[in-house]
Amino acid sequence: MTVWTPDLSELGARMGLCFTFTAFGGLLGGPMSGALLGSQHKWWIASLFSGLISLIGILIFVVMHLYPVPALKAHEDTQRA
Repeated sequence: MTVWTPDLSELGARMGLCFTFTAFGGLLGGPMSGALLGSQHKWWIASLFSGLISLIGILIFVVMHLYPVPALKAHEDTQRA
């Protein structure tokens, strides 16, 4: 996150947004898994849901890490000059 924030005064707001989305996942994950469990107690459905959501989150972080940020690259170019 700090790599993508050229102006560190914005870092707190960006971290707050990240934690907000993480909180929604934490608050809604348990009840959604419980609803998927159902009355037949099929645990594999809830486990598959949780695993897929975690995999999607990991893939988003990998893409963010590999994606070059144009504003950051321009900032680095001005620092070198």
